[in-house]
Amino acid sequence: MLVDIDIGNTRAKWRLSSGGVILERGFIETSCGDWSALAALRPYQPQRVRVSNVAGEVVAQQVRCIVARDFGIRAEFALACESVGTVTSGYEDPQRLGVDRWLAILAGWELFHDRCVVIDAGSALTFDFIDARAGHLGRLYCTGAANDDGCFIQRD
Repeated sequence: MLVDIDIGNTRAKWRLSSGGVILERGFIETSCGDWSALAALRPYQPQRVRVSNVAGEVVAQQVRCIVARDFGIRAEFALACESVGTVTSGYEDPQRLGVDRWLAILAGWELFHDRCVVIDAGSALTFDFIDARAGHLGRLYCTGAANDDGCFIQRD
């Protein structure tokens, strides 16, 4: 049994799967701090809990504690880094790239093994560009609090 948790600033989405089949799924409001929905998965006896977290260290510590207490294992947290396989980060300081975007970039390359654009709609709408050699080129992002058109191009 495997639990995957994607923790955003507003909401954490989780799923329980076995052999690639999703058995349960749900969400938790990140700010409420009530992670009891995860504790309810105890009867399934998960062997792994994988976490993508952009909500900060306080939330990460809450998840670490509940996973250790209720499942008797350590939660595994993904981190943005300089490279994974042939994929390289376009950030001078790779840990500044949100881990959610980094995982999406890795998935984009895994799916296409060619240049592509990874689009994410979270707090902002982001477009991450990957070249034909698996290099992250940077992003275009749009927010409601920007200039007239709300869009910026930023090479990270």
